[in-house]
Amino acid sequence: MVPTGALLWDLKSGKALAVAADREVLFAPDRPVLASALGVRVHLWDARTGKLKVTLLHPRLVRGLAFSPGGRLLATVSEDPLVRLWEARTGRLRRVLRGHTRGASCVAFSPDGRMLATAGQDTTVRLWDPVSGRLERTLRGHTKGILALAFSPDGRTLATTGWDTTMWLWDPRSGRGSGLLTRREVAGDLQLPREDL
Repeated sequence: MVPTGALLWDLKSGKALAVAADREVLFAPDRPVLASALGVRVHLWDARTGKLKVTLLHPRLVRGLAFSPGGRLLATVSEDPLVRLWEARTGRLRRVLRGHTRGASCVAFSPDGRMLATAGQDTTVRLWDPVSGRLERTLRGHTKGILALAFSPDGRTLATTGWDTTMWLWDPRSGRGSGLLTRREVAGDLQLPREDL
């Protein structure tokens, strides 16, 4: 039988170290940790050996993962409104962030690690201090659930896209944003341009 799912390979030997049927995988920066998610579980793997270190459980379907820039923290969001911060090395739950009113669907750390952005079905983007857990700012502009978000490499701009078929660019420091792009069709996490628009 051929294994399906995510494979963790030893590049020197060419052998598969682990097989996971998870839907999302993410390496920790600067640490030998790999996170993967499927259903209500997040798995933390030793990326050197392929051994499963710990499984983190959520009450609802996991929708997003993000490591802090140094790889010490893992942020997870799921179909419940809570944002969870875990120690990447041990899997210990460090903090639960409350603010969303519906399920969260995406999460990202700023490049300097001083800010955590989350967004979801309540149409808001929430900006958090990941150390204190304090909600710093709530950004409003989307009219339907938010599908994806990303910081620019310098951290000065946050881009979001949602089911309302708009893409917004935000200044995370001031909270000001502008609807940049509108499309009539959204395909999953990707907005596809149409020639007839």
